[in-house]
Amino acid sequence: MMQTAVDIKAEIHSLAEQLPEQATWDDVVREVMLRQAVQEGIDDADAGRMISHTDLKQKWVNKLATALDK
Repeated sequence: MMQTAVDIKAEIHSLAEQLPEQATWDDVVREVMLRQAVQEGIDDADAGRMISHTDLKQKWVNKLATALDK
């Protein structure tokens, strides 16, 4: 679910209150990027765009095997 501008503005205020006094712009950017990544994951899960751990593991095993065969 995409957040509205009002929701984002409220989140920014909440984030500012949660940051320590000595927070840097890098801290702010890192926190925003983390929140965005988490929201994208939630959106993907809600839309059914997921892969099981077992399937992902097998995909990497196959990719590694292919790379080793070269």
